[in-house]
Amino acid sequence: MEQPNLITQLTALAHTLEPSHPQAPALLRWAILHIESQNEALEEARQEWASEEAERLRLEQAAYIAQEAIETALAAIKYGQRPPAPEIGRDMVGHINIMAGHGDLDYLNKSGNSIRHVDLREKPPRKKKANAGVTGAELAKRPR
Repeated sequence: MEQPNLITQLTALAHTLEPSHPQAPALLRWAILHIESQNEALEEARQEWASEEAERLRLEQAAYIAQEAIETALAAIKYGQRPPAPEIGRDMVGHINIMAGHGDLDYLNKSGNSIRHVDLREKPPRKKKANAGVTGAELAKRPR
């Protein structure tokens, strides 16, 4: 058995109470109008929510498709690149040192010294002797 809706029940109650309570039908009519107004507002809110939900789902789908496209493009870019050489700078060290030794201006600073010399020694250089920088003639003059 179908249950009657609230507006039908309030209308029946207004007719029942009219002889004994003359103000009741006016109050119940106001309640009926207010309920109908609220039902319309609720229906509009439901329709708006449904359209917003559909729009959100559409945007989510578009964002997902865009993300997939970006990831695919990034994978294609990465696939085309070769891995970086671990010590690519050391391959050119000999050339840099030779060019600086020959006095190429690209490899010298303002004072004429090499600015790009790369020390390739694996061990630290030995300490200089006390006689370093003394010529053979000066050594010969020194007393023994």
